[in-house]
Amino acid sequence: MYKPKGKPLKDLPKGLLPREKLEKLGAESLTEEELWAIILGSGTKGFSVIDIGTKLASIGFENLAKLPLEELSKIPGVGRVKALTVKAVTELCKRNKNGENQKITHPLQVVRLVSPLLKGKKEKLFVLTLSAGQRLLGLDLVAVGSLNTVYAPPREVL
Repeated sequence: MYKPKGKPLKDLPKGLLPREKLEKLGAESLTEEELWAIILGSGTKGFSVIDIGTKLASIGFENLAKLPLEELSKIPGVGRVKALTVKAVTELCKRNKNGENQKITHPLQVVRLVSPLLKGKKEKLFVLTLSAGQRLLGLDLVAVGSLNTVYAPPREVL
């Protein structure tokens, strides 16, 4: 990927602009740097949005999520507002990953949520706990069985 140093995005060839690339090729085709560039929106004096995106991608998503706001805002090109944006994105991803605040309204949502946990050759029984508003409160593994059966006493489920 073409990475300018401090050059504004308007100087990039049209086909390399992150938003246009997203529109034409889809989000999967973008690098982490380009995704961050779209999220952040603009660069700062001396740092293009791609430069800032490259720095954030090099730190790594998990590390960014752990950094306090004060440390994030000290990254060159990332001020207070961009640090708040990064924190908001990492929190949204963390909640989505953990299933927090997810409203379950269709069986396919349960399939998508549980299927990554069903690896292996043994039957597993999970209990999903929902709020009155159908928000996911918990996902618990209750029992692991054999190849084709699983036994769970009622007291384990209740």
